[in-house]
Amino acid sequence: MLLFLLQSNVAMSSAHLTRLRKWFLTSPPAEWGVQRIRELLIGALRQGPIPGHVAFVMDGNRRYARTHHIETVEGHHLGFEALARVCLAEALDVVETY
Repeated sequence: MLLFLLQSNVAMSSAHLTRLRKWFLTSPPAEWGVQRIRELLIGALRQGPIPGHVAFVMDGNRRYARTHHIETVEGHHLGFEALARVCLAEALDVVETY
């Protein structure tokens, strides 16, 4: 009985953490923070010579779509559009995506 209670408490806290994490990541302060990090990274690229060959790992498009209640394919399209904006803004010669 004690083992069952411990297991159910772990599952409940995990579900609670998932909801808390989802709430936090969709909150305006978190979205503001992500935007500042993007600007910081792009600013860092502008400080020195721009590399001619850059690779990106496209991770999080599906998660983004789920948290914003849109279709998965739309999340992938938005990720591609964001990548294209960065590549065009920085005039990258070669881009690889994984």
